[in-house]
Amino acid sequence: MASLLEEEGDLARKSGDSQHSLKVYDEIIIHYPDYYRIRDVYRKSGDLQYKNAHLNHYKIPEPFFRVANDLSAGKEDLKLLYERIDGEVVVGKSFSEKINASEISIESNSLENKSPRLFQYFLYIKSLGLNGKGSFEESNSLLNTFLSKVAKSDPLFLKIHLLKSNNFKGLGEVQKSFDELRIYLEEYDPLLGVDLEEKEIERSFIYFENKARDHDRRGNLQDAAFHYFYNTENMFLVKSRNLFLESLYKEFAVYYQRMMVDAVFKLSGSLSEERKKALLNQLDVIDIAKVDPLAEEGLVYINQYYKEAVPRARPVLDLATLYGYSYYLINRSVIRETYYNSTKSMTSSKKEEILRDFKQAEYELRWIIFADPRYYEAYQLLGWMYQYVDILKNRKSGEDQPSDEEKYISVYEKYFPEKNFEENIELYSQVLELLGDNFENKKALSDLRLNLGNNYFLLKNYPKANEQYSKVDSLSDYIISKTQFEDYRQKAIFLFNSARSSIYVADYKSAIQKLKAASDIYFRNESKKTIVGKDSAEKLEQYKLKLALLFTLTGLSYMEAGEYSNAIPYYKDALSLNGENGWIDPVNLHNGLALCYQKLGKYKLSELHLTKADKIVDDRVGTGWIPRGVKLAFWDYFWDWVWEVALPDGVRISGEGRFPEAISPKFQPLMTSGIRVNNLIASMEIDGAIKEINSRLAYVKSKSLGTTLAGSLIGANSLNDLGYLHFKRDEFKNAIDVYEQAEKFETEKGFAAKARTSFKRKLYSYFGHLENTNEDPDLELRTLGSAAERILSSKSDFIKGCLGDVQYQEELIYSETKNVY
Repeated sequence: MASLLEEEGDLARKSGDSQHSLKVYDEIIIHYPDYYRIRDVYRKSGDLQYKNAHLNHYKIPEPFFRVANDLSAGKEDLKLLYERIDGEVVVGKSFSEKINASEISIESNSLENKSPRLFQYFLYIKSLGLNGKGSFEESNSLLNTFLSKVAKSDPLFLKIHLLKSNNFKGLGEVQKSFDELRIYLEEYDPLLGVDLEEKEIERSFIYFENKARDHDRRGNLQDAAFHYFYNTENMFLVKSRNLFLESLYKEFAVYYQRMMVDAVFKLSGSLSEERKKALLNQLDVIDIAKVDPLAEEGLVYINQYYKEAVPRARPVLDLATLYGYSYYLINRSVIRETYYNSTKSMTSSKKEEILRDFKQAEYELRWIIFADPRYYEAYQLLGWMYQYVDILKNRKSGEDQPSDEEKYISVYEKYFPEKNFEENIELYSQVLELLGDNFENKKALSDLRLNLGNNYFLLKNYPKANEQYSKVDSLSDYIISKTQFEDYRQKAIFLFNSARSSIYVADYKSAIQKLKAASDIYFRNESKKTIVGKDSAEKLEQYKLKLALLFTLTGLSYMEAGEYSNAIPYYKDALSLNGENGWIDPVNLHNGLALCYQKLGKYKLSELHLTKADKIVDDRVGTGWIPRGVKLAFWDYFWDWVWEVALPDGVRISGEGRFPEAISPKFQPLMTSGIRVNNLIASMEIDGAIKEINSRLAYVKSKSLGTTLAGSLIGANSLNDLGYLHFKRDEFKNAIDVYEQAEKFETEKGFAAKARTSFKRKLYSYFGHLENTNEDPDLELRTLGSAAERILSSKSDFIKGCLGDVQYQEELIYSETKNVY
């Protein structure tokens, strides 16, 4: 019956018959007090009675009192009650009207005695009016008179703290304003219906960030770190309350985690430096190596923070906090690793602690990826860590020293036994597939493509690397140039690596453009710094070495493209900037110039640079040239090319694995000699060429290089060149002997194809010998017969091999046919 009456009342209200509607609602309230929708009836009746409240001196209807005084009133009931009051007293009212309405309501309805809850709410409305009037302090004072009596489950609680925040903002007390805002975030409940504009919360983040930067500039590193802590805490509250997830949280959560960690490391590093200075003052130099580069007192707060933050983050999927923890672990270990290596204080226990942190970071990042397969920041950080570990494994403290993996093999096998570059390829490919090319964050796509390209490059898969670098370049159309890369250095390195990949796939025109662009970036950003400042001399040296490296590769690209005249100026500039101990071995630069002049037919100039290369090698003592300040071999491809010209047939730089080093000093004279041989042959100086080849062979023997692949190939090629020169001088007998020696040597070394070629050349030489001398006919016949048997035997073996393959295939087909039937 009550339901039918409520339906009747609703229809009357919609038709505009308020009196009949109120009569029906009152009947329900009187006769059916236990009706399951009685609260809705109270609200509807109250709404009708409170309409145009100013005409009735803001008389509060009885149903409002019933809801307000009901101790069991829920959040929804109170929210709707306050909304109805706001509609008559707050919305569209001036500050004076709000104050006036609230005072009349309190006085005429005796609210202080009849309803404490409504009394508090109208005091709040009066405070709103005082806020609008500019009486911020008076407004806060009024709110403080009853705030402690308001329950957190009452929407008024959140309203009060938002108003207090606004009042403090008006008073210029920003810190207190955000303290109130933080209380709002901590107690936020969407059921209370008290929402905040996004810009207000964003303003608090910006404030704390600016304060942190200001403290950092003034050297107050601890205060700077604390202000970033405030932002990460507030960001957790935003996430746990499901506020602004697709805007504020998505855009800034990871950013503030990074800023907090970086600020803490800066603080901790500063404290560590102070400790080192104290030890120096005590002349206790031995203990300096024992100092942790990150002072523990500087890490106390962040360690405690993550101890509490990580467990609470998982249930609400606050992945940014887990990312921040991983970022902290990785960077802490990288800083310590770098310091221990530089002070030669690394031990097995320290190495294990570092790798254990890396492994924990891996677990956290894998957890993030499992929770959100499209969380690209986790892929990027995990990929960076894998790349770092793989490079670390192959690092050597000296040319003859074991690699880091060999030195700490048991520790690496425990934590990272696998090769990680291959894993990275899978990681980056997976997230790029999930995101798709239409993903809105083009910067993220650019970073992922860049990292994927770098991993392909380190794996020496240059076509794939070049493909990814090209996609990075194409994404620049959608990204502001200043934001695509972290800074000008990252962009220059991208262009450098991209140019190298272009060289490997023979796209020399593109490589030249990229190298010139990289050179221009360094010129615009670093040339002025080399003139001013206390460390300008050091900056000038680094600037010159970078340009030398870029000019070297530019010269190489021109040389590969056959533009030898354009290559020469770049090689000369590189030689001038590089000096004797730069990043590029000057011997190889002189050899590059010698090759260019050789191709241009300027043999004297070519010989001039070969002579200079010889002199540099002769003047060296010990192991030879050691590059300055380079940990990875940037120059590897350049000397691949030179090596190929001087020593053809696939000979490459020395060293195994994916991290080739520069050409061994032992082989450098052979490069110079190989170019010189080509010069002498081209200028028809046969005697000189023969002499030079014999010198090369003697050098290989004296340095015991014959057991190496490169040494074997040099020996084979040199013998063939020597045979050719004797043939050209009609010294057929000598040519026969040399080719026979070459055939025997190549057979022993397993160069079957080369051995067959030497045999054919020996026959040509023998025919030449027969045509120009009178040999014993019987001897000639025996020799020719032996040669014919050799040729027929080779032919027969080849045909048998072919027939064997066919026979096998026929047997396979027959077998499968039998199975079918």
